[in-house]
Amino acid sequence: MRRAHAVLALLVVGTATSIAAAQQVVISQVYGGGNGTSATYKQDYVELRNRTGAPIDLSGWSIQYASATGSTWLKRDIVSGTIPANGYFLVQMSTGGTVGADLPTPDVIAPTTINMAAAQGKVALVNNQTTITTGVACPITGGFGVVDFVGYGVAGATNPCFEGAGSTGVALSATVATFQTLNEPSSEFTHCQISGLR
Repeated sequence: MRRAHAVLALLVVGTATSIAAAQQVVISQVYGGGNGTSATYKQDYVELRNRTGAPIDLSGWSIQYASATGSTWLKRDIVSGTIPANGYFLVQMSTGGTVGADLPTPDVIAPTTINMAAAQGKVALVNNQTTITTGVACPITGGFGVVDFVGYGVAGATNPCFEGAGSTGVALSATVATFQTLNEPSSEFTHCQISGLR
């Protein structure tokens, strides 16, 4: 399902480097502000992007989340699903909620809630469904199968795990998500006031 983003107040921030330069499935958007005060959407979500001209089967992969300084990982399995060529794949992370709009129909509907922090945290796209070992705060290396990784929020002591030179650099909120449109060494992430996800 291809989705377009309507955005306001575009702000380019931070830098990041891909784990694998040739990686073809990336985390394209992270939103942890679901159901917060003045939230855009009721649920938290992670969106993936296929940068190739062919569909890719994501069955057996997972999205894993930990707090900015935490080392306990929560896992959302992708039991089955294919991301279309040059397309997007929406993974719902939290359930319920009364503030904000409903998400477009997710490709993975959350059976249980993983409440991602609105301002800062860590998200890993993993090519297996083994939970990252408790006690590992930064799983970018170590054989965990991490395909792509986003450390979002303010860099430094508050979020010590990220790709490249720093985390995404700005705290997110109930109305601000982080967007990744490329997988290049610099200017990879933007922070946007979101007004639509289709």
